[in-house]
Amino acid sequence: MSDTYVSTNNDVIEIGKLPPAIIIEGKDPEEKMYLVLYIGKDDEGNDIKSYEDLQGRTATYNFIKGMIDYIDIYESRVLVETVILANALNVYEFMKQVSKYINDPSFDIEDYNYGDSSIENDNNTSYSDPNNFI
Repeated sequence: MSDTYVSTNNDVIEIGKLPPAIIIEGKDPEEKMYLVLYIGKDDEGNDIKSYEDLQGRTATYNFIKGMIDYIDIYESRVLVETVILANALNVYEFMKQVSKYINDPSFDIEDYNYGDSSIENDNNTSYSDPNNFI
């Protein structure tokens, strides 16, 4: 593997001399479109597979909160317009991340975490930039 980086304008820069990261302000999370792909059980125990498209992080959070007793938080996924399906967060991870930005002392996703509390996203992808993923 080479120790060089080739930019889009074909300039070659040594790895140790990369320019500092440029922070580009993203779209407000309340303006982004979210898609919740959920699976679970209804009141009668029948399997449900459905989706909900929502505008805004808070609306998505509230939708999931209202459906939390019916959906599988590990198998259901949340997509945002800046993320491809392969990188979608599961509902558990989405709610953990969003809880950093929404003050809701009446709800804790850990109350619904019946699996391993250290569960990772299937892709082991880091989601440290909330503007891209939540």
